[in-house]
Amino acid sequence: MESMKKVLIVGGGSDIGKVAASYLLDDGYELFVTVRDLEQPIIDDLLSVGVRESNIHALEFLSFDQGVSQLSHLCDLIGLLSGVFVSTGYSVMKPMRMFNELDYDRVFSSSVVPSLSVAKVFSRKKNLEDGGSIIFMSSVASLSGQRGLCMYSASKGAI
Repeated sequence: MESMKKVLIVGGGSDIGKVAASYLLDDGYELFVTVRDLEQPIIDDLLSVGVRESNIHALEFLSFDQGVSQLSHLCDLIGLLSGVFVSTGYSVMKPMRMFNELDYDRVFSSSVVPSLSVAKVFSRKKNLEDGGSIIFMSSVASLSGQRGLCMYSASKGAI
């Protein structure tokens, strides 16, 4: 009997992450999900689409090395994966002239850093099966900026 294929959603607390979880579960995948915070409303949303609570893990990308370390540890627990879906991000809506370094750090550390960390960890054969997939969810905002969302657009363009 073939074992169930395992998929990791990085950024499963986002609306897109929850929708992806629902579709993947409907297609019969065993799902593991990372969220920035283990807040009860986020957990309840994931449980409502069928994610097992034991498969929900907190993971915040404070730095590239820390993200790689936490993802590697999670891979050691989960084992070989069939796929990874990355749906992370954070937006601040304000004019560029009002941005500061904290805003920049929050936007890029929640979009670009997770994507690069995932790319590094899953480039290792021990973490992703042959023929496995990594999907990086970006945004149409990367192609056509909107007023007040230039930093978000730049971060999605970097992906």
